[in-house]
Amino acid sequence: ERACGVVLRTVGSGTMSASAKRKFRRWFNEYLDFTDPWEEGRRFTKFEDLADGELWVRLLQAIVPNDPTIVVSTDPVENFTMAFNEFEERFDAMQLLDSEDPDCCEDDMTVLVYFDELQSKLPTVCGL
Repeated sequence: ERACGVVLRTVGSGTMSASAKRKFRRWFNEYLDFTDPWEEGRRFTKFEDLADGELWVRLLQAIVPNDPTIVVSTDPVENFTMAFNEFEERFDAMQLLDSEDPDCCEDDMTVLVYFDELQSKLPTVCGL
């Protein structure tokens, strides 16, 4: 069962439980750990961690390893643009977040809706 499918059923009332957020974070971090267990980079511990776009790019790097064009930038808009464009081009995941808006990840529910779209398009890795 997809982590965000569980999350989206939980948020029907417009609120999101702590357990739903945990399931989302766990999936995100387990995907990173499975694809590169030796990576010592940042982890996704709270939604604010998505604010600079680095973790979106790291997720993309985990999914598409060994692509030298996928690099983390110091500019959040560049990170969002790269990740969201690549997710759309490679996996046909509709862009639901505005990469030009540096605050695009402030609304947890919008991020979860985007992630649900993205997760439905990503390759399955070891049951994740």
